[in-house]
Amino acid sequence: MDSHAFDVYKIIMEADKLRLDTLKRMIDILTPLQAVELLVVSKKLNLCLHEWGKRRDFQMGITQLLNTQIPLTRDPPSESKP
Repeated sequence: MDSHAFDVYKIIMEADKLRLDTLKRMIDILTPLQAVELLVVSKKLNLCLHEWGKRRDFQMGITQLLNTQIPLTRDPPSESKP
């Protein structure tokens, strides 16, 4: 199992390196203004997908299911002094 996990780790690292290399090459091709616009739009897309995923999970009840399995950690009630 450890070798499988290591293989998956290597694949993830290679994919991340490919993603960064591609982004660097794209930025080299673009003008500085285009590069900034690309990075801004990419970040907006990432945030929108994250919010969409959270809403979808909530609508499907996945978030509620996960919350029931994870105990809530709250501050202990404060003791009232007489």
